[in-house]
Amino acid sequence: MKKTISINISGFAFIIEEDAYAQLKKYLDTIRSYFTTADGVDEIMTDIEIRIAEIFRERLDSKREVVDSTDVDEVISILGKPEAFVDGEEPARETSTSQESSSSRKRNRRLFRDGDRKTIGGVASGIGAYFGVDPVWIRLLFVVLAIGGLSGVPIYIILWIIMPEARTAAEKLEMHGEPVTAENIGKKVNETFESVKKNVNDLADSETAARVSNDARNGIESFFVFLGKLILLLLRAIVKIVGILLIFITVIVLVSLLAAFMGLGSFQLITVGSSQFPIHMLHQIGALAISPPGAWPFLFIASIVVVGLPLLGLMYAGIHILFGLKWKVRGVGAGLFIIWLIGLGMLIFTGISTGRDFQKSQKVTESVPLRDVPGDTLHIRAMPDVFFERYDDDDDFADLIRIESDKIVLGTMRLDIVEHPRDTVYEVVVTRSAHGSDKQLAHRRAEQISYSYQIIGKELSLQPYIEFPRESLIRNQRIKVEVRVPAGKSVYLDPSLSNLLYDVKNVSNTYDRDMVGHTWTMLSEGLTCLQCEQYR
Repeated sequence: MKKTISINISGFAFIIEEDAYAQLKKYLDTIRSYFTTADGVDEIMTDIEIRIAEIFRERLDSKREVVDSTDVDEVISILGKPEAFVDGEEPARETSTSQESSSSRKRNRRLFRDGDRKTIGGVASGIGAYFGVDPVWIRLLFVVLAIGGLSGVPIYIILWIIMPEARTAAEKLEMHGEPVTAENIGKKVNETFESVKKNVNDLADSETAARVSNDARNGIESFFVFLGKLILLLLRAIVKIVGILLIFITVIVLVSLLAAFMGLGSFQLITVGSSQFPIHMLHQIGALAISPPGAWPFLFIASIVVVGLPLLGLMYAGIHILFGLKWKVRGVGAGLFIIWLIGLGMLIFTGISTGRDFQKSQKVTESVPLRDVPGDTLHIRAMPDVFFERYDDDDDFADLIRIESDKIVLGTMRLDIVEHPRDTVYEVVVTRSAHGSDKQLAHRRAEQISYSYQIIGKELSLQPYIEFPRESLIRNQRIKVEVRVPAGKSVYLDPSLSNLLYDVKNVSNTYDRDMVGHTWTMLSEGLTCLQCEQYR
């Protein structure tokens, strides 16, 4: 068990073992005594403490929060032992570590703006220090880019905004790639003070010229500072606008999802092909289309989780951008991600299960010859539609489905007129089809489809909808009625069939809805309207 104390180094609080604290205090006192006669000793010690704080923060983590003697030893090895520059042993140490200093120079080099050698903002001199190039060449490059219309000025302004200025001695050493040791920090501070003294002397020798030069430079610098602040302000405004848009869009989408979950409103939520489903029908259709039965509520909740959690994340991002609020509770992000994965897993499982229930398709065909039709023309009409109000042939699927307590009604019956290949009498062929996980189930569902038609004299009346039990679920149940016409005989298509005809082949390539109200005769070349001059 070791005693610890709390200390503050360069504004950062650390918990340190007592013996390590004594070692660190002795080290700092020795360095201070070495630089006592130097100009700017306080600045030197401040920069050294900043560097020590950086080293401690790099070495500590969530598993280890106490500074010990090994950390202090690491600080001493990086900054240098006081004896090396107190007792004059620097040359030996420098010789033994020349190769290490070279690699350290390359490893520690960082990009800063050089405020000591700046002309405008220190960007060119900072880049020159980083690459070891004379800043004159960098400035010349920016001038060439500006004159050549290659955005030299905007690039310079952007770099001025994003590049920090090297203010401390440690940062200036890192800018030049020099080791950040206590001795080098002291030298850099002394160089800074010497430079200041020289500038003061030069100012005394040429006060008027310097004033003019400084005024010009300060004017240019002030202009670019203003321009940089203006661009920064615009960027911040754009970021705020993005935050507002994120919040607005996510709120709208989340409210729509909540309304869908609660079955509120009559606006349309989803579009499948050309069909749009109102929200109030979504639950009914979903419960009958999803497999296994009863999984719809869980699937819908999973859908809201999978879509809603990312939207909440975007909303949080917008709130953070606008107000700077941060979520401080640990583990919330991981927990929400696990919930999202569970929801995604439910979606995948339900999708696979539903897909399996559509794997197989079966058809049940019923053929009835119409031997008692008088004359050579069969009149075909649709029975009154007691379930659906049809307006055109582009009705949405959502407008052609009715879910009753014990059955499902679909207005998706299709009618085709074809030539009879063999017989001389009319024939009605009704084909029922459905899907299932196996052929037996698909066949049973097809047989459960209820459909009827009537033949009275020469008039054939067709039911415009199909019915099947609710327990059959919605598994792509369909009815196709095919009226086979012998060669030389005709059919009259009543206008009530305009929404039931489906891709009827004819000699004149007349659209289905334009075929109604006319008599069509089956000739050798195909179905022909002999009385339609415009279709010949």
